[in-house]
Amino acid sequence: MLPKLKEGQSVYLELTNPVHGGLGWEFGTCLWSPIKDKRGAKAWPLMEKINPGDVVIHLLKIGGKYSWVGMSITKSKAQQFIDEPPKPDRWKGMSPYYRIPLSQFLPL
Repeated sequence: MLPKLKEGQSVYLELTNPVHGGLGWEFGTCLWSPIKDKRGAKAWPLMEKINPGDVVIHLLKIGGKYSWVGMSITKSKAQQFIDEPPKPDRWKGMSPYYRIPLSQFLPL
């Protein structure tokens, strides 16, 4: 069950896969994405709208299907990183990246 939301608090869904970035970028510890797509256009501008204290519901792709697996709270706004995650998967070489740290991960 979702916590009672405070005024101004938003809820976001994370759709991801088990390859989530590697050490320091693990699933449930942060949200991350390249800032631009391969064409150079803004890839995930929604990352710029997330504020500290927002709720994130995590959906993980398992066996070709997304499953609800957890919930957490954002700790800060999106930060920009030049260095890519240790395991960037299909987002390799797409620096810079957004990263939003999370807290209070609660498995569902």
